Amino acid sequence: MIQNGIVDTFEISAGYRRSHYETTVNQSFNTDTFKIGAELAPIPDIRLRAMYNQAVRAPNIQELFRTAAVGLSGSNDPCAGITISATDYGCLAQGLIVGQGVTPNPAGQYNGLLGGNAALQPETAKTWTAGVVLQPNFIPRLSLTIDYFNIKVDDAIRSFGVDAVLNNCVTNATATFTPDSCALVNRDAAGSLWLTPGGFTEDLPNNVGSLQTSGIEIAGNYSVPVSFGTVSLSMNGTYLDSYEVENGLTNGDGSPVSYDCAGLYGPTCSVGGVSDAGAPLPRWRHKARVSLKTDSGFGVSAQWRFIGKVKAETISSFDALNPSGQTDHAGPGTRISSVNYIDAVLSYNLKEQFTFRLGINNLFDKEPPLVTSGGGGTPNLCPTGPCNGNTYPATYDALGRYIFAGVTLDF
Repeated sequence: MIQNGIVDTFEISAGYRRSHYETTVNQSFNTDTFKIGAELAPIPDIRLRAMYNQAVRAPNIQELFRTAAVGLSGSNDPCAGITISATDYGCLAQGLIVGQGVTPNPAGQYNGLLGGNAALQPETAKTWTAGVVLQPNFIPRLSLTIDYFNIKVDDAIRSFGVDAVLNNCVTNATATFTPDSCALVNRDAAGSLWLTPGGFTEDLPNNVGSLQTSGIEIAGNYSVPVSFGTVSLSMNGTYLDSYEVENGLTNGDGSPVSYDCAGLYGPTCSVGGVSDAGAPLPRWRHKARVSLKTDSGFGVSAQWRFIGKVKAETISSFDALNPSGQTDHAGPGTRISSVNYIDAVLSYNLKEQFTFRLGINNLFDKEPPLVTSGGGGTPNLCPTGPCNGNTYPATYDALGRYIFAGVTLDF
């Protein structure tokens, strides 16, 4: 570390850890994690920083030992609602016959075989970050940070996804080639994947595929004293440049199935899991807050939450997400507009020990955006789990205006 030398500050840091894991099925593995980073401040106003990190995540108990069972998982059956012809090679490879018709689920839900896999190995993530911190002397109390991130997860602990398996089989099957994904589809006596537990698509976790995501994070803070207190401004925002997934399946030419979920939502991009978002993925989102704290102990603040627009994966340009080549106008609810929420908080500090708070989230009681659950041939954009009540409650305020109160006592 160098301080007050030819530069204001220069520092290098590093770390390493080795771990050993054992399971009750006589499975064991070792992992290595490490990091190396550097910070350079040529002058006090500017600080440059960069970090490379390798992280490891071992499979958890659910992923290893969850009992396999048939449950709702998929959102679409491309072989349902049609009369099977001699050129529907993917449907034929799943055991259907020419002239057969399969009834689609009106609720847009299909069975998957879900459970654990005791043979799972750890997954590895490699992370690059680089950024700059600006604290200009000529603007006291102002701080700005801009950071670029790039994260890649290899040997990802994930399942293929029921919809991905079905789409891969139907899209890539030919008269002379049958994708491996077709063998994961088990239809019941009626050819259905939902009428009985005998119809399902195998969707157990494996160390398959990879995820790479990148983007930019921006943060800023500024405060200015006034005659009766202090006004503060803050903002944190994220621009998502990419969210690229290789799900472990292959195309007919042997190339890996890949797609980019940035700016999308739907039954594949928004399902829950380690390498799956579990929510819509807008390109831009932020929180911005303005606060006033008076010398007498009273405080008031307002926060602006912004969630950018997204469109349905079923109208994207990726064959794995949109095998039928649908367009913007193919079905309802294919776009969610950007959403703005305003929150407000009143506070009062009494004798530096008590802090009283009264707040309102979603001040204007904005209703959440609704998405279609499909059925009858319409794509289901509301996957079981992250989507509930035809919206995504982890992303949007599903219950409307929320009022809260609290008190904190410092001893």
